[in-house]
Amino acid sequence: MHRIDGAGNVGNMFVPEDVATSRPPTEITSEWMNSLQEELAGFIEFSGLGLVKADNTQLRQAILAVVAAAVSGHAGGADPHPVYATDADLAAAIAGAGLPAGTVIHVARSTTPAGYLKANGAAISRTTYAYLFAAIGTTFGAGDGSTTFVVPDLRGEFLRGWDDGRGADSGRAFGSAQADDLKSHTHSLPQQSTGQGSVGGTGHPSGATGANSGATGGTETRPRNVALLACIKY
Repeated sequence: MHRIDGAGNVGNMFVPEDVATSRPPTEITSEWMNSLQEELAGFIEFSGLGLVKADNTQLRQAILAVVAAAVSGHAGGADPHPVYATDADLAAAIAGAGLPAGTVIHVARSTTPAGYLKANGAAISRTTYAYLFAAIGTTFGAGDGSTTFVVPDLRGEFLRGWDDGRGADSGRAFGSAQADDLKSHTHSLPQQSTGQGSVGGTGHPSGATGANSGATGGTETRPRNVALLACIKY
């Protein structure tokens, strides 16, 4: 195929005769017409149609047939768009924009947002969640030692900033868990019977038998709190 190049063309474009300037019309050569004919006829035959002299709709039919065949084969694949982002991919990208794998968030819902997993101590695939594995490794558990690793289990836990050499919570390894505790202290009891004293731990005042400050509280030490879902970015 090529643009018209016969005598009288202007920039490979057709122009009419101009008597005033003695410009002749563009000459339509047999070479150009044959080129156009073969281009059109060849496409119609490529679509699987045979040339029919009386049918002036064959070019349209051929275009529709070629497009239909391409779409059918494309859509029939297991993953017709393997190189394109899916709706889920886009949702995850938007939800976690700027947040690296391993980021922990709490959400006011019982299900994870796109791009996140529950931080529930589960063993997950090292290949499926390769970015997260690269970020946290086996800090919270090695899984089966080869194909899985473990995400942190933050269910029912309060978070505490890693000491990282400060000395406020010394001796802690990164990612380690810590049991509940009370800072060491004493309680003074009122004077009883003969003598006086104070109790520290299980002791009691002199002259008193089995004296104590009385039990109070529940099964753990905790501040007021609200339960939310801990999630980790993958």
